[in-house]
Amino acid sequence: MGKRYINELAEGDRVVSHFLVQSKQLLTTRSGKPYISLILQDKTGSVSAKLWDNAYEFYDKFKNNDIVKIDAAVELYNKELQLAVRRLRTSEPGEFDLSDFLRQSVHNVEEMMLELRTYIESLDNPHLKALLNAFFDDADLVKQFKASPAARSIHHVCVGGLLEHTLSTVRICEYLTNHYESLNADLLITMAILHDIGKVREIEALPSVNYTEEGNLLGHITIGIQMMDERIARIPGFPLKLRMLVEHMMLSHHGHSDWGSPRPPMFLEAEILHRADDLDVKVDIIRRAVSEDRDHESPWTAYQKALERILYKKPTYETDVSPLESPD
Repeated sequence: MGKRYINELAEGDRVVSHFLVQSKQLLTTRSGKPYISLILQDKTGSVSAKLWDNAYEFYDKFKNNDIVKIDAAVELYNKELQLAVRRLRTSEPGEFDLSDFLRQSVHNVEEMMLELRTYIESLDNPHLKALLNAFFDDADLVKQFKASPAARSIHHVCVGGLLEHTLSTVRICEYLTNHYESLNADLLITMAILHDIGKVREIEALPSVNYTEEGNLLGHITIGIQMMDERIARIPGFPLKLRMLVEHMMLSHHGHSDWGSPRPPMFLEAEILHRADDLDVKVDIIRRAVSEDRDHESPWTAYQKALERILYKKPTYETDVSPLESPD
């Protein structure tokens, strides 16, 4: 039997296939019965799963990031698919293809990286260009950067996702430097490239998409500040005020404390970076929510926790081409 992908599952199916364990928890029902709650993933997405029977027996037989073979029924719970697992075991080498669990960016990674390097070469400020080269002349870091997802679950969760999101944010910022006068284009482009650089250490290497110990304790903003400061210290004569500006843009790019930024944006380039970053994130969330929604009969998606709302999947005006009626 071939691999069954998550995006192929439908309510009422029985699935016997291999999945990667993104997370597992041993919980209890209201009546005190133990069960295992899982998030399973493959390259097409993730799905929640529950193993209701013999939880103690199964819990120690596999761990996070293992590939497991399951036998499960596909159910619908709160308009979301959920797997009711009947049997589970760790998969044996040779039973699966690791590429089945690695979601890929739809864009060519090498082409995106080449475009990003073109932006670096276009900068006039020698200190900012030196800062970027201190990152992207590091072959090991570039390898991590090209492979990393942009987030654990919310947006651009794929191989190349961090690069895809970064490049998209850079393009938005470039457009805005042409739209609004008197922006410091070199500063804005530099920090659009670096704003999420700490994620190469915040998120574990795929196929797992979980936070590292450092990521949980510090977060990518703090890690990014550390990475920048380490490199700035090796650049002779890097201006102190410029260092303060790039640090502020790193600290403030999430916009406010509720979203993890220690400081709000306090100058125009910092505000634009925050808005460009947030726009690209929201576009990816909405596109994925609409394209991956399971209820093909409803014009509305399931509730999107990240956006705190449901989404309208297909505005009717796009297909309404009937002529206007003349008044009587």
